[in-house]
Amino acid sequence: MKQTKRQTQFNNDLDFGKWTESLMVKYIINYFKEKGFMLSYVCDSDFEAINMNEANKKEKLKEFDLKFVLFRSKLDEYGDLVRTHTTPIKYITFEIKADKYSDTGNLAFERKDKNKDSGVFVTKADYFIYFLPRFNTENIYMIKSDSLRTLLLQDKWKNYFNYGGDLGKTLNLIIPKSSFNEDFKAAGGKLETFTNYTIPEQYNITKFEKASTTLYKDCLNKGLKQYKNPLDF
Repeated sequence: MKQTKRQTQFNNDLDFGKWTESLMVKYIINYFKEKGFMLSYVCDSDFEAINMNEANKKEKLKEFDLKFVLFRSKLDEYGDLVRTHTTPIKYITFEIKADKYSDTGNLAFERKDKNKDSGVFVTKADYFIYFLPRFNTENIYMIKSDSLRTLLLQDKWKNYFNYGGDLGKTLNLIIPKSSFNEDFKAAGGKLETFTNYTIPEQYNITKFEKASTTLYKDCLNKGLKQYKNPLDF
């Protein structure tokens, strides 16, 4: 049976999401290694949900995207990070959002789907990563999920709710990067640059030469609570 245009786009987006997750596995391991933490990749949520019924599978897929295990480690005589114990300290999970669409100067955070909380507001992942593969600089936003929820629920963002998604049933927070970045870092977020990758041609997208101006006015200038470093274990 021939796929509809919507089905084709859905499958393309799904494949794109898996590609970005595979990139983030490598990025996360290397990032935490540079900070002195040894993480090993365990699985994605699809693997954990594979034998579940549809209802439980749907809930499991909301919990996280990627799971890692943290080991005790130290630098050896050559300056390499090595594991010192076989027993893991803890599991660490990540929610990954990748944005491949037009450079509007904004970030979009899903708030509700069919009047139910969604996105970062339902994930059980320890960390949330927002990846912008088309940008050459500052293309990874990484923060503890709890800190991001607290930040997004501040009154200053309420004017930026916007409907979108299939049949207009998804409610999103649309926030200008220009006014969000400093707030994000003040909340403990890490704004990083990731460069060692090439976007596959089948996704039919290219990187932006430069950022365009925002579509929305800057948000009201209100004070923000200072959060603890989200990478402190």
